[in-house]
Amino acid sequence: MQIVGERGTGVLELNVRVQDIVANVSPGRLSAAGRGTAFLEASAAATLVIELSDSVSNELLARGVDTSTVEGAAMRQGGEMATRWQGVEELSERWASVARAGVSSLVGSAN
Repeated sequence: MQIVGERGTGVLELNVRVQDIVANVSPGRLSAAGRGTAFLEASAAATLVIELSDSVSNELLARGVDTSTVEGAAMRQGGEMATRWQGVEELSERWASVARAGVSSLVGSAN
C-alpha cells in the first residue's frame, strides 16, 4: 500500500469524518470538592464514518460506521471547565486502529 496525493487508476480515496457529536454535563449531580471546585457527571457521544471509494469513478466501495459514548467527569473551578479527555483519546485511538486494519484488509484482499 502506498499513499499518494492525487487521483488515478488503482487509487482509493479515503474519507473520514466524525459527526453527530453530543456532549452532556449533568448539572443535577454536583459534588463539592472544596475551594469552589465542583465535579459533575459528563458524557459525550460521536459517530465515526469511514468511506473508501474509487478515486476516478467516485464509486463507494466500503463504508464503516461506529457510534460510541464516552462517560466520565467534568470539573468546574470558578468559571473554568475541565473535562476528562482520556476516554475521548482512547476512543480515537481505537477508531484509528480499526480504520487502519480495515483499509489494510481491503487493500490486501484486492491484490
